[in-house]
Amino acid sequence: MKRLLILFFLLGGLGAWSPLPAQVISGPVVSSEGLVSYVGRQRTIFETGRADAVTSLSILDGLPNVYALGPVDGLDGEITVFRSKPYVSKVTGPGSRDFSVDHTTQHGAIFLAWAQNEHWQELAVPETVTTFSALGDFVKTSALDRGWDSKQPFPFLLRGKARLITWHINVNRTQGRPITRELFRKSKQSYRLQDEQCDIFGLYSERHAGVFLSQGFTIHIHLVSRDSAATGHIDEIDPSGLTLSLPHFRDSIRAQPPPRTSSVSRPPINNPAQF
Repeated sequence: MKRLLILFFLLGGLGAWSPLPAQVISGPVVSSEGLVSYVGRQRTIFETGRADAVTSLSILDGLPNVYALGPVDGLDGEITVFRSKPYVSKVTGPGSRDFSVDHTTQHGAIFLAWAQNEHWQELAVPETVTTFSALGDFVKTSALDRGWDSKQPFPFLLRGKARLITWHINVNRTQGRPITRELFRKSKQSYRLQDEQCDIFGLYSERHAGVFLSQGFTIHIHLVSRDSAATGHIDEIDPSGLTLSLPHFRDSIRAQPPPRTSSVSRPPINNPAQF
């Protein structure tokens, strides 16, 4: 009996015999800089050839005044959150232009970037600002004029009747092959809208290309149309005449990651890319 007790304590008591929980996954590593929080990196797609989820959109459940954007895992859609309401668009098939929009948070994200802000200051976008790149310059100049260090990322909004927007939804067209930049470019269904009332959420950064911005860009913007079901990633825009909203920078609170435990138990998120 004495020998059995010694063996029992050497093995760590009853804990040594407890079964391990099914798939214990560490919680996502959330980074926060300036007024923006994010998890995951866009460049991981090309480093691994995969489009796996690093987090679930449900990480934002319960957060007030939150705005977010990112791609759905498996190259299977676009995530936009506007004032805490999710808009997740997915093309109905690889050869289709039809799409659906879901308003739940039960979706995985390859990367996700977000900001929480309640109070905004508005200004008109000049008629001379007519392109995506010109919008990026105008957003930067407007933030600098209001005392913000442009090296720190920040969110912004646009609203009004958009004269022209070219936008897309990711749709998996890799046929099971590792994702390259060329396959990534082809795995998009493009759309155009004109003269529609839209809400637009964007992020500005000079230091996060390959993270939550594409290489060579300083802004990443998503739209939610108020006249149709259109919602997704903006590739080109004529923003002239829209209203730009910037945070009240001096009153804004630096980004903080949402509360989380050190690990969570959850089932694996299905990845239709199967890379």
